[in-house]
Amino acid sequence: MAEIGKLCGRIAVVFGGTAGIGMGIAKILKKEGAKVVITGRNEQRAVDKLGVNFIQGNISDLKDCERAAKETNSLYGKINILVCNAGIFPLFRIEELKEEELSEVVDTNLKGSILATKAFLPYLKESGSESGGSRVIFTSSITGPLTGYAGLSVYGATKAGQLGFMRSAAVELAQHNITVNAIAPGNVITENWGQEQIVLAKSTPLNRFGTPEDMGNAVAFLASPESCYITGQCIVIDGGHTLPE
Repeated sequence: MAEIGKLCGRIAVVFGGTAGIGMGIAKILKKEGAKVVITGRNEQRAVDKLGVNFIQGNISDLKDCERAAKETNSLYGKINILVCNAGIFPLFRIEELKEEELSEVVDTNLKGSILATKAFLPYLKESGSESGGSRVIFTSSITGPLTGYAGLSVYGATKAGQLGFMRSAAVELAQHNITVNAIAPGNVITENWGQEQIVLAKSTPLNRFGTPEDMGNAVAFLASPESCYITGQCIVIDGGHTLPE
């Protein structure tokens, strides 16, 4: 039986794909026909839930990123789509901030996106000549680029920083037929949610929570051939949360 889906024949790597938004992204990419490799800490869960290949790796370590790229290329012979979703969001006030906490958030959320892009670039350039080109997609956030939240100042700074990198990278990599875009999730129900966040989510104009699959659908569009003339852009997916004054 022939494979179907707008991403058939394309190879996608999702950093931070073993839970939450990342798993939702991996699930939708696979549904759309892509061969998906995910990275993260919980290999068994990824294999059991999605039936995809798993590569252990730390996105903030260049050697790990390079190994993930090399192993994926060895598995499938090419890489078309890189999704940098790995991220952490510890809550701490500025006056309580420790330098090691700052480094951990910046290294994972911002430095990691840059290092992964660098490590996968040789393979993305090779597949850029294919119809539809190659894709780099970041999971940013409404927090930082659009809104603020007490206790998430460093997180917000890294998510805004991702978009700064994205715009210049989009210009630089366009010559290789590689587009670079991002999604900015609002309130998304994951296993980490608490009661306070659920109350906040209910205030959105669409009056429902976002799901990891909602994020995955947007990523699948940005990864598809139909998005080939979109680059350097960030799609806000927040149910209208940022709209009311």
